[in-house]
Amino acid sequence: MHVSSQFGAGPGRQVCQVRSVCVAMAMRRLYVGGLSDSVTQKDLKDRFGKFGEVEEVELLTRRDEQGVPYKTFGYININISDSDLKKCLTVLNKSRWKGGTLQIEAAKESFLHRSASMSCLRSQRVHSLRHKNL
Repeated sequence: MHVSSQFGAGPGRQVCQVRSVCVAMAMRRLYVGGLSDSVTQKDLKDRFGKFGEVEEVELLTRRDEQGVPYKTFGYININISDSDLKKCLTVLNKSRWKGGTLQIEAAKESFLHRSASMSCLRSQRVHSLRHKNL
């Protein structure tokens, strides 16, 4: 959105235009796969922090029966604009980094999260109906 204002010209006055751009930021949860087991939360925060404000990093490593890591992936909550998200995906997705090839996509909503959201919606409806009937 561009906002433009003008101050009238006249004796002792100047014409001044001010333009500002508002960029909509949104919290996004990204899945990041293909990580090597040497990657840390700080590494991910630094890497993705170039594109937006990283709020939280969750790093998970699956191990076999002997405790040997075989899959490391993470979830990142990042406050990011649509244009910066596009840049982030263009630059980082499928890139080689610290011994792995990054696979980045919007995180799928987990069953537990979806269940909690539905429960919250149901309780809000019940609360709303109770107040209507008062």
